[in-house]
This record gives sequence, structure tokens and C-alpha cells, in this order.
Amino acid sequence: MRLFNNEGKGHMPMQSTSPIPKLFGKSPFKPLQEHMRTVTQTVELLPAILKALSNQDKPEVEKLVQEIITLENKADDFKDELRTYLHRKMFLPVDRRDLLQLLNAQEAIVDGVQDIAGILQRRFLVPPENLEQGLLDLANRSLEVCLFADKTIKELDSLIELGFETQELGKILGMLGELSELESAVDKMDLALAQELFATTDQRDPVDTYLWYKIIEMTSSVADNAKRAGDRMRMFFIP
Repeated sequence: MRLFNNEGKGHMPMQSTSPIPKLFGKSPFKPLQEHMRTVTQTVELLPAILKALSNQDKPEVEKLVQEIITLENKADDFKDELRTYLHRKMFLPVDRRDLLQLLNAQEAIVDGVQDIAGILQRRFLVPPENLEQGLLDLANRSLEVCLFADKTIKELDSLIELGFETQELGKILGMLGELSELESAVDKMDLALAQELFATTDQRDPVDTYLWYKIIEMTSSVADNAKRAGDRMRMFFIP
């Protein structure tokens, strides 16, 4: 299937080093899957950075912060290129606006992790002892939601290959329902952790309390935006 219209006949095409045209040649979802892979790699660093904070390992925290920044920049560059291609006249099996909204949701995931890295660049924080395990559990559960969203996006290739066959469509819709349930569990963890944080405000610097609240909120937003990516995928199947 040709995805690009031929325009500008009589002009030599400019050489491009971008991988996006080749990816689109394989599947209209491949570039989004590649972007999501980088997003997920960024989220995978969240539990590690919380462990390093618990161990008060400042060099390791600084190293992980730089890795997050590098991956976020990579995802950002890819997103900008992908947006350019999605705005061209292309033959796509789904509405390009839905693809752009999916891309935006994926980008919001990595932005949340970048925001956490930004806080830790400016202020070294040691997790309150009573919150250490809860923070790590929240990060791991948010990562689980992100990984499941990544897995669901990969299923879209099969849907195209099978021509939106009913059984495969049902499978993906079932996965999207499971994604919502996983994210709901993270919401409950977020609320419980925030309540525990504010119950012990007299035990720490008020600025640290505020920053830990923001980190809890941003960690939870990873799962929330992964679910939002699922919601955008669901729009592919609504006439």
C-alpha cells in the first residue's frame, strides 16, 4: 500500500536521513510504536531513581537524571519529525487527528518523567521512610500501565494486517478495558500515598513535602496519560 502521494514531479527529491518514511512503509502505526518504545524506556528509569534516592546515592541520581533528559530529547525530536509527516497528504486507515492525539498522549507520559528529573536536578530529596515502599510501588505500577499501553499499541499492526477483523478488534478493545482498570488502581495508590504524606507534614521541610507531593502526582500522571493513549486508540474504531 502506498502511503504518500507523489508531488512535485520533475524535481529531484531531497535526501533524508529520517527513519520515519521507511517506518510508515511498514505500517502506519510503526512510527508511533517507535516513539512509545523510547517513552517506555524513560518510564523504566523511575523505579531506579527512587531506589537511588532511598540509598542517598547522589551520583547515581545525577546519572539517571541525565539519562532521562537524553531519552526525553530523543522522544521530542522524533515527535517533531512525526508530526511533520502526519500533516502531509497521506493515505491512512485511521483519522490522522486521532494519530496526532495518540502521539500527544505518549509525549505527555515522557514529559511527566522529565518534570520529576527537573525537580531532582535542582534539589536532592530523600524519601520519607514511611513512604519509601509506597513511592516505589507507585512507580512500578505506573510503569506496568505504560508497558501495557505499549503492548496494546503493538497489537495495532495485526489489526491492519487482518483488515480490522472482528476477533482482533475485540482483543484490542478488551486490552483497552484492562488498561483502564490498571490505571484506576494507580489512582487509588496515588490518593493513599498523598494522604500519608500530608499526615506527617510536621516531620519535614514544607518545601520537601510540596515537592514529594508533585513527584507523587507526576508519577501517577504516567499511568493517567498511558490510559489517555488507550482512549485515543479507542477512537480509531469509532465511525
